Amino acid sequence: MFSTLITFLQSSNIDQIIPEGIRYIKTDDHDKEWLKKLEINTQDEILNNGSKQPFNFKILPNLSTTVFKFNEKEYFVIIGWTEDNIITFEDILTPIQLNAGLVTALLSDLKVPIRAKVKPLEIIEKVFYPIEDDYTGHNFEDVSIFFEPILVYQILDDSPLKGTDIERLSGFYMIKNCQNLTLKFSQKTLIVYEKLFLESPQNVPYENLVLSLTSVYWKYSFLDIYRCIEGIFPESQLYKLHQQLNISTSLREFLTGIETSLKWKPKEEETVIEIIQNSPPDAQEIFRNVKKVIHKEDRGELGKFFYKIRNSIVHYRHRDEELKLDKLEDETWDQLIRGALLVVQSWYQKLDSL
Repeated sequence: MFSTLITFLQSSNIDQIIPEGIRYIKTDDHDKEWLKKLEINTQDEILNNGSKQPFNFKILPNLSTTVFKFNEKEYFVIIGWTEDNIITFEDILTPIQLNAGLVTALLSDLKVPIRAKVKPLEIIEKVFYPIEDDYTGHNFEDVSIFFEPILVYQILDDSPLKGTDIERLSGFYMIKNCQNLTLKFSQKTLIVYEKLFLESPQNVPYENLVLSLTSVYWKYSFLDIYRCIEGIFPESQLYKLHQQLNISTSLREFLTGIETSLKWKPKEEETVIEIIQNSPPDAQEIFRNVKKVIHKEDRGELGKFFYKIRNSIVHYRHRDEELKLDKLEDETWDQLIRGALLVVQSWYQKLDSL
C-alpha cells in the first residue's frame, strides 16, 4: 500500500522529496493471524504466471465488492461505499470491526484505488514523514484513510446467499443502502429487485441486475434488464417443443444442439412480443400505463411497444420516430423498470422449473 501511495505522489509532480526509510503497518498477534490466514476468492481465469487473480466485482470505477474466507467463515467486502452506512442485515450480513491485518491484506491484494481529491502534501505529511529511531509502524487508519473506504461484513451461516453469490450479495447490499443510488427507485421497485436477488434461480444474469440498479441513467438501467430478458430468447421459443417431444436431455442441452446443428436463432421482435404476452398481468398493466403516458393511449401490442423502447435506446432514430424517452418523468421510468423486472422474475422461475 505504501508503494501505491508513492506511485500516486510521483504522478502528482509535486516538488517534494519523499524521505527514505522502511515503513510498515503496526500489527499485533491478532492482526498477524488475519493477514496470514485471510483468503480472497479468486477468479477461474489463470494468469500467465500461473497464479489465480483475486476476484474483485467491479460495479463502478471506484465501487467494487469481493468475498474472502477467514477461519472457515465467509466475509463480504464493499469498497468505495459511504462509511456511515454500516447496517446489520438480519440472517444475511453482520458488520465486523476492521483491523490492521485485514485492511493490509485487502489494500495490497485488491489494488484499492486512492480516494478522489486526496491532497499529495497531506500524504507526505501524515505517511511519509522522516523515520525516527523509536518508529514502531504506522497505525492502519492513518494510511487507509487515503484509499477508497472499505466495509466488511460476515456472511452469516444461515444466509440464503453465500460467498459464491457475489453479484447477488452486492445487489442485496445496494438495495439496503438505496440512499446512495443515483436513480430514485420506488420502494415497490426495490422490493422486486430484492426478491430477484434473494429468491430467483442461479442462472439469472445478476451482474446485469446490479448494473441496472447502480446505473446513473434510466435508459441504461432499462437496457441492462432487457439483456436479462434477451438471455432467455431461445428457451422461451423452444421450451414447449422440448416438452412435446418428451426427450430425456435437458432444455439447455436441447437448445445447444438446435443452435449448433441448425444455426438457429430466434427472431428478436417476435420473441419479445411472445414473452410480454405470456408475462404476469401486473407487468402487462404497468406497460399499458407507461404506453398511455408516451402515446396517450394504451391500445396495440405491448410487446411491440416494449421492443420499440429498446430500439430507441440502442439505435439512432430520426427525431420524428423517437419515443422522446429523455423527457419521461422518473416515476414513469421506475414503473417501466419494475414491469421489466417482473418479466425477468416470472420467466426465469418458469424456465427453471422445467
